Amino acid sequence: MPRTFYTYDDQGRVSSSWVESGWDDYERALLSAYQSWKADQCPGCGRPLSESLRVAGRPDPEYVVGTYVCCGCLELDAHRANRAKADEKSHEDGRHPDLARRDTVYTRAEARALEKAQHGRR
Repeated sequence: MPRTFYTYDDQGRVSSSWVESGWDDYERALLSAYQSWKADQCPGCGRPLSESLRVAGRPDPEYVVGTYVCCGCLELDAHRANRAKADEKSHEDGRHPDLARRDTVYTRAEARALEKAQHGRR
């Protein structure tokens, strides 16, 4: 917890105050390193700009693009597509139940454990 320090004038009134930093030197160094790393990231591909930008006199780096598939995102996409079909009538009536939903992706084991905890089953 940062401490506050006070300076008093000749009448004993507070003339100034200052609060010590809540961050130590190590934490400030970590934050500085993180900010430098983020500033060097390309917002498009995530590679370091210091490596991936064209520089006169230096050969362009060669890259290969890989793809991974998140099975949770695939399931979420299918779920939302099905819900969109089910919500069509509500939308025609001017209602938007989809705005109130917050989808969460669980593994089947997590879903079973959650259901058991919520309903006391099995």
